[in-house]
Amino acid sequence: MLLRRLTLLGFCLCLLVLQEYALSFVPQVQISTLLLLIYSKNFNFKEMFILLVSYVLLDNLLMGTFRIEFVLAMFISWFIYVFINKTIFKNEENELKLALTGAIFAFIYSWAFVGVSILVLEVKFLEYLLLDIPFEIALAIV
Repeated sequence: MLLRRLTLLGFCLCLLVLQEYALSFVPQVQISTLLLLIYSKNFNFKEMFILLVSYVLLDNLLMGTFRIEFVLAMFISWFIYVFINKTIFKNEENELKLALTGAIFAFIYSWAFVGVSILVLEVKFLEYLLLDIPFEIALAIV
């Protein structure tokens, strides 16, 4: 990997983390999905893998939520999103389709944490799901 690409990757990672902190005062509002869509259109799989691992680790370390169960759920769900963008929607330029994919992914991302949250937090499945729906919808809208 060229130094130029690695530097660009570092700046993109910085932007990804900073936007999350800048928007953290508003629940479920962030542009991570949009940024990862843009990045996945411009970086290859190897570069995206490095970016995702770095982002997930940094996000969890800085936010104080570092539990391996949540880290794995977060990494797997973000990797699925990037994989879909790099394969199925590789040549897609229609903004509406890409936005719809991002909205659908918001639910997939949220559902990736359901099983982990139930086990770790020891809450009932139905209660957790019902309480999480408004936040899933908010994440999908953003």
